[in-house]
Amino acid sequence: MHRIFPFSPRLRFFGAAALLLALSAAAPAAAPQNVAAPGDAAAIAAESSDPAAALSPEQPEAAIAAEPRIRGLAAYEENDLKTAAGYLATALEINPKDAEVAGRLGFSYKELGAYEKALAVLQSAVELDGGQYFYWWWLSDTQRLLGLYDAAYKSMEHAINFAPQEMRKDLNDYLDYTARLADKTQSWENALLHGEFAERHRNNRRVRRFIAEYTVALSLAPPAQDGDREGLNGYTRAYQEMGTQYNYIEQPEVAIDYFQEARDFAAREGNLENVMRNCQSLAISHRMLHDREPEKGAAHMARATAEWREALRIARELDHSDYTRYAQGRLLESLALGGPMDSPELTALRALNDKQVPWKGPVNDFFTAEAVTGELYCRIIEGDFAGARILGGMTLPYYNESTFLSDYQRAVELQLLQALAHFRMGSVSDSLDAVKKAEEKATEARQFVETEAFNRGSGGRVLRHIAVARARAHIQKSQPTDALLALDGQRNVRLLNLLGGLLTDDSARTDTASEQEAIRQRIPWLEKRMAAFEAAGNAEEKARIEGRILQDRERLEWLGRSLDLAAPKDLKFRGIEPVEMPGVRAALPEGAVLLGCAFDPWGGVLVAAGKTATSGHLLEMNEGGAAAAVQAVLAAGSDSAAADAALDRLSTVLLAPCAELLSGASLLIVCGDETLSPLPFAALRLNGKPLVETHAVTRIESAAQLAAFMERPAQAPARLRAFLVRPDSGDLLAQKPEGVQGIVRLAGTEANMERLKADTGAGDMLHLSAMLDTSPPSPTLCPLVLGGAGNAAYLPPARVLAMNLPAAVAGLDWAPVKEGGLLRADLLSALLETFRNAGTAAVVAPLWPVGRETAELFYGTFYGALPQAGRAAALRAAQNAVRAAAPDSPDWSAFVLLGDPR
Repeated sequence: MHRIFPFSPRLRFFGAAALLLALSAAAPAAAPQNVAAPGDAAAIAAESSDPAAALSPEQPEAAIAAEPRIRGLAAYEENDLKTAAGYLATALEINPKDAEVAGRLGFSYKELGAYEKALAVLQSAVELDGGQYFYWWWLSDTQRLLGLYDAAYKSMEHAINFAPQEMRKDLNDYLDYTARLADKTQSWENALLHGEFAERHRNNRRVRRFIAEYTVALSLAPPAQDGDREGLNGYTRAYQEMGTQYNYIEQPEVAIDYFQEARDFAAREGNLENVMRNCQSLAISHRMLHDREPEKGAAHMARATAEWREALRIARELDHSDYTRYAQGRLLESLALGGPMDSPELTALRALNDKQVPWKGPVNDFFTAEAVTGELYCRIIEGDFAGARILGGMTLPYYNESTFLSDYQRAVELQLLQALAHFRMGSVSDSLDAVKKAEEKATEARQFVETEAFNRGSGGRVLRHIAVARARAHIQKSQPTDALLALDGQRNVRLLNLLGGLLTDDSARTDTASEQEAIRQRIPWLEKRMAAFEAAGNAEEKARIEGRILQDRERLEWLGRSLDLAAPKDLKFRGIEPVEMPGVRAALPEGAVLLGCAFDPWGGVLVAAGKTATSGHLLEMNEGGAAAAVQAVLAAGSDSAAADAALDRLSTVLLAPCAELLSGASLLIVCGDETLSPLPFAALRLNGKPLVETHAVTRIESAAQLAAFMERPAQAPARLRAFLVRPDSGDLLAQKPEGVQGIVRLAGTEANMERLKADTGAGDMLHLSAMLDTSPPSPTLCPLVLGGAGNAAYLPPARVLAMNLPAAVAGLDWAPVKEGGLLRADLLSALLETFRNAGTAAVVAPLWPVGRETAELFYGTFYGALPQAGRAAALRAAQNAVRAAAPDSPDWSAFVLLGDPR
């Protein structure tokens, strides 16, 4: 069904004929008799955080030093390679000259999918003891897995030279296999060989390496002419597999290219079933984009609906009853989510689908489960929550028992719909039970997705929906503190997920080299596709692929920078400890109110907490409505009438419910979800006036993060250190702002990272006037560009995380490397958390680029007021100064302060 299995999809490369060919040509699998067999390890190598911590301190020092070796080799003999890798890595640190440990550790890494680690360790093993043939064998296999065929061939020759006579035949088979992999002659035999070799990467969840191997296979496949059904079918399956893998790593925009090509080959072959399946895959990809980009949701849903419509048409033409049920359910779901419930198409389709929906469960097959889910969405949207609850109860047993990753995700989705149905029916405790089940399933599914893909996809959004559903139930039960803590827990998890790729070694699954290889070969292919669409007069697809080529070139350029970052084990990351409500109240400054707010597709929740009181409120506005309202504010610009209307609407939703609590406060600390990140909260209206007239407004990622900031002693800001790298910095801060004790201005190459690290002292006010590159997908890799040459100039959050910057505030006076753009929500979060970890008390920055005069007035006023007034009051003073100077411009509200408000 083209669904995604947790251990990766099992879609063969070119069918049964290819499998027979591969079996006859496959490399021997037997390990030497005197060493452990490879085992069936599908997980990525993850060294235990501190294997040595399990050792007994009462033992003599020599025994303690030997114990990791003993335990590691024992685990290795038991074929527990993950445990073995952890202990053997510790043992090798203790004694880097231990060849046996290096060899077994390298083998363990290789079989666990950590090829790069295996390569380094096995190279050391052959240097330490080059006479052991199996070290050379394992090194050769590792090199082969990394596509280093020439090196693999030479290593295998060494293995043969040192091997006993009885092993040489097997090793010569490996040598021949390696030579065939290295052969770049275009033929189906060579293409099939690489397609089957890719299965080893699939088993190790090395998706990027799998894709690179398939890319090689496609480059070796000879052209398929019309009438060559076997060749056309081969291309169809290959491109379909590539698309599936890109969806697996949450890159549906890339997957669409491959599914379109697969559908084209299937059409040339005349294989309607494969055309239908690729319509399905395209629909799923567009739905993924819909979920990831709510602001463009309508367009993506329309494309998904069109593809489901075509898939259903073909299923009916083929009289494919199972697929008809499946496509009907998915089309019904898309129509219900994307259009009016009374549309003639939806009404007619629903009547047909109703014949496929049993009213007694449980459902025990995928096709019927999807038909039932389509009707379930209709019931939810029209308010028949009792019917929706029954339908959900029928389908969930199937999805809960399935081992496909897409079904894990479907189970989470349906549990959240169950939670909503229970809530609307007044069964709040049952709603909380359903939320708990959704959370458990989401946690289970999370382990199968690498950090960058999780952040890139909708995983974080799903966790937010879980938190909103839980908070909604607590508010209904008059438990606003529990609602606040539910939102706070999700916000803390989000921060860890954003930084996750820096805190744990996930390099094996991100695999820069393999990604570069795939992109380099994809760009010429995309250029050919773009030319074909242009020739066919398809301007829409031409423009889309033109954008895709630009994205690929930017990504390739970024990957080529190869930034050197601190290894996870070398970071001194100080995580955020969860707090209970007494800790939240203690962290709040006098006169402050903390405002927590989040949305899901069905509504929103708002919690306001002061020193002595907390209130919770249910909101009718959902995440789509919130996103549209925020965009209306931003789009209004200087159009005061349009801006007032949009701001009034959001003020009614976000401030009116807690107006009483706010009336006695002077400081509002906003902890909103990503939907609200671009919103200039200080411009919202309270009692008909902009909030900035009565309150200072700051931001924080979570109440727990606020507590972490407030645990530190308050700093007295003194010296201003300005790094002026932007081309338009000019005389910015040329005069020392009144109230600042001293100022150091660094410009050009002097304003470099080494000066930043070496000279930043406690209480410094850092001003970083620099260009900001927001093109990297990962927020932790989006750099401020300081002075200096090459990579040394780049300061992304990933590098900030490893620094010691005990500043009172960091002012990020940024301009985009490319024109336009907002400060992304994930980047803003990553900047604050990494600067917090570096010791900086707060970050101040504009949400969008502002003019030089505006920046100079704001920062001059802010730094001048900061030593005496404190951060929040200095922010408000600077905002009001800009507002007074340019009352018709919204740019005063662009500036936000995140972190310690004192």
